[in-house]
Amino acid sequence: MNQKKVLHLAPHLGGGVGSVVIDFLKSANLVDKSSKFVHDLGCLDANHTKTVSNLNKCNIPFEESLYSNIPKLQALVAKSDIVLLHFWNHPLLTKLLVSNVIPPCRLISWCHNSGMFEPSTIPNSLVSVSSKTIFTSSVSLQVPNLINEMKLRPKKFKVIHSRRDLLPFQKLDSNYISNKPLTKLLYIGTVSYDKLHEEILPISLKLEDLGFELIYIGGPDHEVFSSALPKKSSSIRFLGPRSNIKQYLKEADIFIYPLSPSHYGTGEQALLEAMASSLPIVAFDNPPEKQIINHKVNGILANSKDEFIKYVVDISANQRLANSLGINARNKINEHFSFPQLIFDFHRIITDELTLSSYHPKVSLQKNNSDKIFEAFVMFSFQYPNQFLETSFPYLSVSKVLDYIVLDIQNGNSKRWLSPTKGSPFHYYQYFRSSPALNYIINELQAFGGTAKSW
Repeated sequence: MNQKKVLHLAPHLGGGVGSVVIDFLKSANLVDKSSKFVHDLGCLDANHTKTVSNLNKCNIPFEESLYSNIPKLQALVAKSDIVLLHFWNHPLLTKLLVSNVIPPCRLISWCHNSGMFEPSTIPNSLVSVSSKTIFTSSVSLQVPNLINEMKLRPKKFKVIHSRRDLLPFQKLDSNYISNKPLTKLLYIGTVSYDKLHEEILPISLKLEDLGFELIYIGGPDHEVFSSALPKKSSSIRFLGPRSNIKQYLKEADIFIYPLSPSHYGTGEQALLEAMASSLPIVAFDNPPEKQIINHKVNGILANSKDEFIKYVVDISANQRLANSLGINARNKINEHFSFPQLIFDFHRIITDELTLSSYHPKVSLQKNNSDKIFEAFVMFSFQYPNQFLETSFPYLSVSKVLDYIVLDIQNGNSKRWLSPTKGSPFHYYQYFRSSPALNYIINELQAFGGTAKSW
């Protein structure tokens, strides 16, 4: 068999994206036995020790810190038939795409962010260098800066809802079948101020007052949340990352998913895992969650803090409702989130893309901008970067960019711009401190709480 090499190229792996990619690499040729593909993995940055351990345990070969070894990266790309780029707004990935260093290849972009909210965008410049752009949720079909592109070139886009292998979670004997009081609430996922709902602590404290026990699994801000709890609070626990999440799912009564309305997620792996485990779910009616949950059929979607609390109380008092929601959630996973189908869908796309010729994927920068890092940041962190061009002379205005960010912060969106990740100025500054414009913006944003502690 004439095998074709597929290089999975990511900034790094971890969290829900890591679970999906690792399961894909581990299972691709076991699920699709007729596959003619060999899947390799390369990461631009170093991976977390837990990710390295998981890759080694699954016998998945990988290369990391490739941004520090461009010749090795170029060699991996050159010997690959397809490059499957796992995209989210990460400074190293942006810098790679704007540098003239990637050899000719066929590039498919698998976007793991929704692109709905800046700075975690799906930029037009990425689409322009990709032969195919894969969205991990149909939410991304509403990304405003891509609407015209999708109308002009609809075949260039595809939605494949991201998911890991959920079969191990479907085998769990969750507590939904019991008749005991339903008071154990569980959240699994990213615990950070830019991902969780802004009223997460008031919600949690009210539920505690009503007799519920709440467990939050995940990081990185778990200690900050824990320290913000009143001393009298004893039934709310922010435990940080845990490896035995199946045990927590098995012991939980209700899965809660209180995310920010502007969170950057799409696939919502933790939500899918809870549904596969047959747990009744209460979430907010954010766009990604609405693509997964059918309200009052396989989960409950709230549109306010008070409604969220009310729905939790309603489920806890109604065993029949809890059972019905849990069973329907598992059935939805069976019917719509097949992991083998994800692999077959990707192998079909890869097969089609192999008929195309290789090309040189490079995002072009303007020649008259001396601060290339700043221009790259603007191109990848804003949906409409040209709005920051000076009218009299075509170069980017630092003051226009700063004014835009400050106005958005004043309108209540500080978390996204002061975050240490997700394409924020602080995120780019971590990697590229030589940019005068980024230095200036960082210094000005300190007035809004963006300090060195955020970096």
